[in-house]
Parts: sequence; structure tokens; C-alpha cells
Amino acid sequence: VKASGGGYVAGEEGPIEVEEGQILDDITIAVPKGAVIRGVVHSGETGDVLSQLPVRCEDASGGMQMMEMTGEDGRYVFEGLEAGTYAIKVLGSGFGDEPIAESSIKVEAGEQRTANLVTSTDDD
Repeated sequence: VKASGGGYVAGEEGPIEVEEGQILDDITIAVPKGAVIRGVVHSGETGDVLSQLPVRCEDASGGMQMMEMTGEDGRYVFEGLEAGTYAIKVLGSGFGDEPIAESSIKVEAGEQRTANLVTSTDDD
């Protein structure tokens, strides 16, 4: 049985054996709450918040990547993360690979952490 949901870490349990014609009621599957990393992106030149910039979240192996855009208030959020260390990278508006701000942050299961970032250049 596989289970997942918004803000939760996907999990897999089982197997559950069911005989032909058998109905199972009241099954509970525990799905752990994922970690959350959130923050605000600020201009290194003016201190203003920067909207509509891509922010990438990568796990330490570089295998798992998520992308979000900063909102009008410069905020971004990544939810449903497994425990581990992540690189948070703000990319220029051209979506290039070179980040204009980055931070490394470690989270535990269910933890909420903040990673506010200040750009080295303004590419908006």
C-alpha cells in the first residue's frame, strides 16, 4: 500500500493480505508529516523583497529537486520534505543554473525551518 498527501512524506507499508471477497474496514496508515523550508528573498542592493524569482530545493545527493516561484511578498515554501540536508538556490529570472543566492539547511522529520536569502546581484 502506498500513501501520500500534501505536506506529508510518501510512505509504503505492507503487504496487506486480503482474501477473495473479503472487505477490510477501518484501516489506518500512518504517513509522516514532511519537513517544511520557507523563507523570503531580498535584494542585496536595496533590501527590497524580490518577487517572481525561481527558487530551487535540492537534496544533498542532487537527485530530488523542487522548484517554486517567489510570491509578490518575496516568499517561497517547500513542503513534504524528508529529513535531510537541502540546498536552497535562488536563480536569476532567466532560469540559469548559476544561483544568485543559496543556503544549505538541515531539517528533521516534521520540522519547520526558515532560510531567508539575500541575492548577490539583482536579476529581476
